[in-house]
Amino acid sequence: MGLLAVDRVAAVLEALGSGARTLPEVCDGAGLPKSTASRLIAALEEHGLVHRASDGSLSLGATLGSLGSQPPALGRLIDAARTPARRLAEATDEAVCLSVIAAGETHTVFQVDTPKAVFAQDWVDRRWPIEETGSAISILSTWSPTEVADVLGPFGARTRKKLYEAIDVARRQPISWSVDNYVDGLTSVAAPIVSDRGRATSALIIYGPSYRFPTTKMRLRVESLLAGAAAEIGKDLY
Repeated sequence: MGLLAVDRVAAVLEALGSGARTLPEVCDGAGLPKSTASRLIAALEEHGLVHRASDGSLSLGATLGSLGSQPPALGRLIDAARTPARRLAEATDEAVCLSVIAAGETHTVFQVDTPKAVFAQDWVDRRWPIEETGSAISILSTWSPTEVADVLGPFGARTRKKLYEAIDVARRQPISWSVDNYVDGLTSVAAPIVSDRGRATSALIIYGPSYRFPTTKMRLRVESLLAGAAAEIGKDLY
């Protein structure tokens, strides 16, 4: 493979890694004509370097996802989450999101809305500092103390202490609630999607307006439904 071909492959993978999900988006991100990008994507699919989901959306493939014990490829994660997330949204009548953690942030990668959703904004592709989200706490609660220390090291002493306390609580009960942390009037609850080794890199979240979510009666049911859906996704993935 010549240098130019390698450059083109790298450009396609970089576009997908930056969030491109369709052929036109890959073409724009990689600066390639449609025919060239389509041919490269087809070749990369054969080697497991690109994943094409059932809805036709593209992502980095399982081969890349497995290198260096990295988390499962994003496309596989979203595919595994679609049905459990939809059922969860229907059962709770609130929106459900899927988030991953990377580079000191949580990144929303998938969302299911409901007809009664008050906060109708699509959070997909939004990134949040880890200190603002329950999803980050739920994920970090499955990590080793050394890994957690590496992530929390850059924070100030007060913020670091607060995060350690939240993580300690989540280790005992891996369901993390967040009220008004990143959006005023919004309550969310997150559960980690845990691998067979007991470590998570993603979380499933339910969110809704604080004035109605959750009611005292529904809180335990929401936690149970969420934990079950997260476990189902983890079992499918790992």
